[in-house]
Amino acid sequence: RQYHAAPLPMGDLKSLDAVADRFGQLPLMFMRFHGSSNVEEVVDAMEYCAYVHDTELVVLDNLQFMMAMGSRE
Repeated sequence: RQYHAAPLPMGDLKSLDAVADRFGQLPLMFMRFHGSSNVEEVVDAMEYCAYVHDTELVVLDNLQFMMAMGSRE
């Protein structure tokens, strides 16, 4: 709903394909951190990406895994 600014046209496959195609054109980048990761390494990677690729938005999924590692150090 956020990207399309309206409910997705679930019954109209042609319209849904058009929305999916536009979404597929967005410049998405992914970092390869899995499980417990050093928080400083993740922050360094985000800063690098912001500098090199002019990244404006970073989404962290499963932050609790990184935080679990930080509490053991």
